[in-house]
Amino acid sequence: MQQRLTPLRYLAVTAFFILAGGAVMTAALLQGSGWVLTASLAAGALLTWSMMRSTLRYARSEWKRYPVSHEFSPNLGRIMAALCEEAGLPQGSVTLLDFSASETLVKKLQAAKKKYVPQFILNAAAVTAGGDYILISEPMLKLLDDAEERATLGHELSHIVLRHNRFTALQRSIGYVTGVACIGLLLNGAGAAGWRADTAALAAALAVTLLVRLFHPDGDALFAVETPGMTAYELVARDRLRSLYSLLLQTACVAVLTYSSHDFIRVFALAWGLLAARDAIAAAGLRNREYEADAGSVALKSSPLALITSLRKIKILEERALQKARKSWLPRAGSAARAWRGLVSSHPPTEKRVARLCALAKKLGYPQEEIDKAAEGDIVIAEGNDIPDDVVKHYLRRL
Repeated sequence: MQQRLTPLRYLAVTAFFILAGGAVMTAALLQGSGWVLTASLAAGALLTWSMMRSTLRYARSEWKRYPVSHEFSPNLGRIMAALCEEAGLPQGSVTLLDFSASETLVKKLQAAKKKYVPQFILNAAAVTAGGDYILISEPMLKLLDDAEERATLGHELSHIVLRHNRFTALQRSIGYVTGVACIGLLLNGAGAAGWRADTAALAAALAVTLLVRLFHPDGDALFAVETPGMTAYELVARDRLRSLYSLLLQTACVAVLTYSSHDFIRVFALAWGLLAARDAIAAAGLRNREYEADAGSVALKSSPLALITSLRKIKILEERALQKARKSWLPRAGSAARAWRGLVSSHPPTEKRVARLCALAKKLGYPQEEIDKAAEGDIVIAEGNDIPDDVVKHYLRRL
């Protein structure tokens, strides 16, 4: 399984990201007082427990289980059994789930007089919570052929075999503690500025809120709840407005508190710097695990070329969705915002994953002609796989 991942290198890389995140957390805790340390550790433990409990509930009762044979994948059970055998795992030790709601959850929603609306999800994921689970959506099964399906499931199984979910959970716990510690830093800084400055900062926040609501053309959408009928333009405009509002709110509050206590700007910069470092380190660790899982899928005797074509199919459908969205004018994020999104993205760009898989396929002896065809050749996607129009708008956040 780990023939492509030298154990020493794998452990060293994993340790690096955990230690880097831990260093940021320690720096945040050391800057705070005793109550910040206590509250941060307690909140981190509580948030981690809540996350694990929620995941366990979904896995056991709220996600739908797949049968051995599915209408979109008659060989689903055989493919999963072959992968488990290759990985040295007992048959049935990994449960296949759909992102759709189980009958139990649907009945629960009906009892609460709530309507369940199935969502189009083009995704697969691995979950460890009281057991090992792989989620893959029906649209993914419909899109991929057997070889691509095996490669995709092999990728997710590699996350489980390499215990990526445990390391991710640890990183999230570190992130929770760091976040609460940074909030404590800001509260300490605001307290040091005095109650008059705090009151003035609250007044400034209210003034910014009123100004945005009254004078911005889309001000009424500031606190609007997303509804199925919300158009693509309304959704993106609302998100952009909220970003502007957050920037103005922080600027006003920081200016008022810094005027009263010149040390507050240092505290504010330190807190946000630590949060940015936390997010960047965590995202880099997640991207590295995606590369490791790609190599792991190939180690489980999946075709690297099939994994390449599956990644390209998803990319093509997402690009079609964005092309639909761009038929009308839509506000776009600036270059700085797009660069930051790339820095904190949990997945590497498809192009980089494809390049690494091509290099791996070449090393394994695949003909260059077949590699080029998988990486650059035409991809045929059957009708009925396009992302529905009512879901397209959610891809606009990538603009």
